[in-house]
Amino acid sequence: MLSSCCTNGLRETRPARTHFVLSEPTGRLPTFIVNDADVGHMGQVAVGGVFALIENLVGTRTELFVAIVAIAGLAGAAAIVYRWLGQSSGERFKQLLADRETVTVLMHPNPDPDAMASATAVAALAEQLDTEVTIQYSGQIRHQENRAFRTVLELDLERIEHVTDLAAEAVILVDHNAPRGFTGAEGILPLAVVDHHPGEGTGELFTDVRTDYGSCSSIVAEYFEDIGAVPVPAEQHASETGSKYVLPSGAATGLLYGILSDTKNLTVGAAAVDFEAASYLYPGVGQNQLDRIANPEVDAEVLEIKARAIAGGGFAARLRSVTWGRSRTRTRSHRPPTRSSDWRVSRRS
Repeated sequence: MLSSCCTNGLRETRPARTHFVLSEPTGRLPTFIVNDADVGHMGQVAVGGVFALIENLVGTRTELFVAIVAIAGLAGAAAIVYRWLGQSSGERFKQLLADRETVTVLMHPNPDPDAMASATAVAALAEQLDTEVTIQYSGQIRHQENRAFRTVLELDLERIEHVTDLAAEAVILVDHNAPRGFTGAEGILPLAVVDHHPGEGTGELFTDVRTDYGSCSSIVAEYFEDIGAVPVPAEQHASETGSKYVLPSGAATGLLYGILSDTKNLTVGAAAVDFEAASYLYPGVGQNQLDRIANPEVDAEVLEIKARAIAGGGFAARLRSVTWGRSRTRTRSHRPPTRSSDWRVSRRS
């Protein structure tokens, strides 16, 4: 089975200066204090002397000594776990990315805007953590809306057909929770899973499946908000925000469109969190990009093919006579609204 990188996802930092300090004699087993400050009158005891003292005091009571060490170890482990679980999902996901040198963000077959937006945003965060990332998918990107999304946002996506095509062993699934769509997919153990669809798939170190959310984009947007990332307005540079972490305008635009696309403009399957995510993303949305995605230009050739499929060659010939010589024509269909007044929401206090 192809497994994701099994490096420990937690980092334990030790103080720059650690002293073992012996408490005042009480006739009982000594208490040891870990202290970074000046130990003062209590006196510093060499580490070797400490262990010698323990050996003399405990004597033959080996079982007691082992029990003390075991309890101390369990307490330390419990503290680390408590600290890990006490973090927000966004903070834990950020740490997971930071602990890897390379990752593959894998989308479901024939990815839609929600999947592409989620993957792109994860990649944007990984890059800020100096983690090399590759976005991959199986199948095709054929739908007009999906192709426009990829083209307008200039997404670098890599198509795969076999498990050996994966760019890294550490695989993060977005917008689905079980790998599928290519040879060997069933043998993958993902490092992490981020999704809003029902399913039993889990990640080796991180699983965040929220079926009450209308889109995966809303979950990923929440990660950025968790770590205090600032959406970068389209006309600004990231350095102008003064924030340690940012959400690039292209990624913010993609996430908003992913939400609107999966919830039919926040009218079907949308929850309060989807509205909140849209409000968070709004300052970084590029209105021009959003409009070009929602209202893509269609080649005359594409119109002709569609006409043939619907009405046959006769109508197609007439259409060709109208569109011949025009390389592109503008069509508008029912797409997510692009004006802020159409969908802008207020965040809950």
